[in-house]
Amino acid sequence: MAERAKYLGGIGYILVLIGAMASITKFGGIITLAGIVLAGIAWILLGRKLYDKVMIGNGILMIVSPFLIAGIIIAVLISMFPHIPEVSHYGRVDIIPEQQMIHLISIIALITLTVIAIGFISWILHVMSHLRAGNKLAIGTFKYSAYCQIASFLISVTSLAWLFSNITKVAPLLQKMTKPDIFVLLNLLGPAFITLMIAGVISIVAYVLSIVAFFSIEEIRTPTF
Repeated sequence: MAERAKYLGGIGYILVLIGAMASITKFGGIITLAGIVLAGIAWILLGRKLYDKVMIGNGILMIVSPFLIAGIIIAVLISMFPHIPEVSHYGRVDIIPEQQMIHLISIIALITLTVIAIGFISWILHVMSHLRAGNKLAIGTFKYSAYCQIASFLISVTSLAWLFSNITKVAPLLQKMTKPDIFVLLNLLGPAFITLMIAGVISIVAYVLSIVAFFSIEEIRTPTF
């Protein structure tokens, strides 16, 4: 079981990393999904071997959450169809009634909050699983991956918070621009994008560490509680 978890986890995270880098292609999403499923199976096997419910829960959620989120989005989009304005033969778009507009905004807000909640819970279990695996298997690389994931998350949240808090200052300046000026854009938005790039690099390092950690697993005899 440990041997299967070792290779499924290592290969799974390799595919996730390749899929993320190939996200601009049509195969990026499929490769990433395959990697997530393999890594999820690896965490379930590792959790069963170590009698760790957090790892098992993490693995199950890794496998289920992509399909769950896709199902929610499809269901919401279908429910939105009756509220989409129709375009007449003269190219005129009908105005959406206020009540329908409120309902439409509520649906969009609901799906956004649901996706964020599922993603956040998945992230917490993922980090906790790495920390617990590092302790129980005495493989420090698992812990280092968790630390990188936490650092990447905090940097991303801080950067986005800064961006949204300054959007009221940036928007009027952008409206005054008669033509795109790369230097002005870098001056206004550069800090946020640079920190997001740093967070992305740290996230890549976290995946690499996860790959190394899984391939470092040896035969597990007795779980350490």
